[in-house]
Order: sequence, then C-alpha cells, then structure tokens
Amino acid sequence: MMADAALESYDAALAAELVPLATLANASLANLYLPSDWGLAYSYTGAASMGGCQYFLAVSPASSPTMCVLVLGALWSDFIAFYTPDNHSLFLVPSSVVGTAAAISADGGFETMYQSIRRSLWVDLAKIQRTIPAFATTLPLVVVGLGPGAPVAQLASLDLRPNKTLSPSPVTSLQSYVYSCPPFADAAFAASFASMVPAAYRVQAPADLFPSQPLPASGYVQAGAQQNLAMAIPTYDSPWVERDGPYYQQLLTGVAPVNDGAGTTAAVPGFDPLLAFAMAKLSAIPYQMAQHPGSTLAFTYSPYVLQQNLSVGATVWASLFEGPDTLVIALRGTFTWIELITLVSNAAPSSPAWLGGNYGKYAQPLVDLYASGRDSLRAALNVLGNKPVILTGHDCGGALANLMAVDILTNPLAGNRTVASVYTFGTGPAADLTFARNYGLSRLGSCNFQVARTLDIMPALQLLGAPQTLGTPVPLSGGDFDSYNGSTYHGLYNYIDLLNPGS
Repeated sequence: MMADAALESYDAALAAELVPLATLANASLANLYLPSDWGLAYSYTGAASMGGCQYFLAVSPASSPTMCVLVLGALWSDFIAFYTPDNHSLFLVPSSVVGTAAAISADGGFETMYQSIRRSLWVDLAKIQRTIPAFATTLPLVVVGLGPGAPVAQLASLDLRPNKTLSPSPVTSLQSYVYSCPPFADAAFAASFASMVPAAYRVQAPADLFPSQPLPASGYVQAGAQQNLAMAIPTYDSPWVERDGPYYQQLLTGVAPVNDGAGTTAAVPGFDPLLAFAMAKLSAIPYQMAQHPGSTLAFTYSPYVLQQNLSVGATVWASLFEGPDTLVIALRGTFTWIELITLVSNAAPSSPAWLGGNYGKYAQPLVDLYASGRDSLRAALNVLGNKPVILTGHDCGGALANLMAVDILTNPLAGNRTVASVYTFGTGPAADLTFARNYGLSRLGSCNFQVARTLDIMPALQLLGAPQTLGTPVPLSGGDFDSYNGSTYHGLYNYIDLLNPGS
C-alpha cells in the first residue's frame, strides 16, 4: 500500500515501492504487468523519432484508489538512437510548462521528449478525473522516472504542479521521485524547480555514475533534493546494472539479487565458452578501474595477471593482462550519460587514418577515441611477452576491440603478437557495410565471436546510417528472471553469471 498523498518529506519505503514502476516505463508498455495491488489507468508511447518517450498512469490500491502515479520513461533503444549530441544543448523551457515568465533552460532533447507526450498526458489526466470518482475533485499525484525518464519526470512535475498561473494543472498535490537522473538543466531551472516543486526527490546511488556528467562547469546542474543511498559496488562492476531499477531497489530494500542459473550458448565452431567466461570477467575490470579508481576487485581472474590499466584522456579505458599463452586487452564501454550519447548514439562514419580507404568506415567517435590511445595500447603490448593477443570488451568496448583487431591485422606488432581471437559481449553496431564485409572476409571473420543475449537492446540498435555489428553471432540464452536484467538485458554482470559454468 502506498503512502498518503499529502506526505511531503522523503520516504525511503515509498521510494522502494516506486522504483519497480520506473523500471517498467523504460521497456515496452505493450504488455504491461504492474505489481500487486496496482491498477493501470492509461498509457501512451510517443514517436521513436522523438526519443521513444512514454508514460503510464497507475492507481493504488487498485480496488479503491487513493493515490495516482504518473510514471515516465523511454524505450532505451529509441532513446539511444534519438539522443545524438545535436540534441544536447540548453534551450528555454516553454512558458506553458514553467507556468510563469521565468527564463529557465533545459536540454533540448529532453524537452523534445516531454513535448512529444504532453498533449496526451493532459488528456489522460482529465480522463482520470472523469472516470475515477476518488479523483473527481482532488487529484494527488506522484511523478516518477528513472534514467532517461528522470529528466522528463522533472519537466512533467514542473508542468503539472498545483497552483500554476499559466496552463493551470488539475493536480492538487504533487511529489516527485527520480532515480539516476543526469544533470539536464541550468542553475535557474534548479532554483525555480526547488521553489515550485518542493517535494521533489532525486535518489542517487553513489556507484551509479550515469548522472555524473555533464559537470557543473558546462552550465548543467542537478535539480531536486538529493537522497544518497549506500555505496555498494556489485561483484562485477557493471554500469548498466548500477543505473537500473533492480539495483536501486536492492539498495532501498536490502534484498540481495538472485540469478536465474547458467545460460546456454549456441554451438559455434571455434567458440570456447570457458574462454568467453574468462574474457567477460576481465572486461569488468576496466569498468571498475575507471568508475572507482583504487577499489578492490571482489573476484579472481587467475591465470591472468593484470599488468597495466591504460587511460585515454583522463580515464581508464583498457586493462592489459598477461596469461600463460596469450596477452589480453580488455576494453570498457560507456558509463556516463555523456559518454553514451557521444560514443554510441553518434554513429557518423569515418575512415581511420591508419587504415586504407578501401576497407570501409567505422563510427567516428570510436575511431577518434581509439586513435587517441592507439600508440599507448600498442606500446604496452610490445613490452610484454611475445604472445598472441586476445581482444575483448563489453558494449562499445567490444566495438573498440574490433577496431583494434583490424589495426593489429593490417599494421602488425612485433613478433608473435598477432590476433588470436576477439570475444565481445553485447556490442552495438559501428561498421558500415564495406567495413563489415572486409572484416568478415579477413582472418578475423573466423576468430571473432559476438556473444549477445536475445533481449539485449544494444546489438539490435537502429542507428543513423544503419551501421553493422561484427563477428560471428553467439546467442546466449537464459537468465530471463535474473534480478539485474532491468529494462535493457545489457548488463555485463548478467553476461558473466550466464557464462559461469559453476552457476
């Protein structure tokens, strides 16, 4: 049973009850199953071309409602494809949303997402007043959002707050709970939001660095009263787990996650499931070294020895290992919102300077990132044992591993430091058709294994320019009821669990 609508102070129990709803709003609403004693009133999904923003209105208790909750989110696949850097710029929030003449600004992409569902939302709120007697004269509302839905939820909270001068709202009391909410507005927005929506709470897990950028120096700040949860790094540091609802619910309730047992990989010639498990674990290390420098790993990875963590710019992007027979480069994927939109959403093609122009093109942000660390990565391999190299990575770390494999093949390192194999996990598309064809025809085509869960959103992304994934697909099944699946099925933590032969 939910707390009373008039409650204005932060309530951790209420936060725990709301976060599963927020998780649902970032996945398809086509077959929406709400937790016990919740009733669905209305739902709506906006255009994919405008970020896939969506919402549902739920009431509790279902039989005799006293509380109405607006849960906002976005389909992650649509959000990633939509939110290129072109959408990342501050614009004035319309006066109809602000409700006053105050000049406050928010990121243009999130404003576009909210405007894509605003008209339908106001219509559905009016329907609730007409169809649910309990809300005919008073409409208490709790507004909720997580990740891509969190900034939209704060915009909606501003728009729907009671006693607006312009565009009066039917809402009579309002609370706002958001989780993993990135900085998306200027200081004027944050100040106005604090005074206009006083019962607005931004719940933050310290291990979740998705909201850590952009930095305040860029003009972006956080809005809402921050509520810090406990610091807890999962066994395998996995940003796509740490930013999603199940992890937040774990911190709020103290209930440990459960997995669904070992997964099953398809039988693919040359694929070694035990080696895949080892590589997946090594891929978790650069994530932890980048997100939590100096922290202690909670798992073992023998017989590999960590020789060096390699930074590109000011942060770790790769970890270098030496094993009995091979060297291993493990590359991480994104963990901040800004990294996501600049390295994954932006797939504009480019030809690497070190690669012949006839080979094809690759996503320019990844080409540029690899180029800035290329010399140090190659040099680090050349000072270790004269052994073949395995390249591995999760998310766009896998795409970087694919790019480095082409580099080593076309621009050989000294001695026996050739590409032995490439193992990637949940890697998204980055190559144009020519690049993908040449990659597949090369020796890499038979030693590159693209491990992907069936429901993982990342390998199936439809990005501008229709880039392709690389490698022999290795479908990974199982884990449908893992606690950490969240709304993306993309977390490296789950890949490791499913590949673990001891599960």
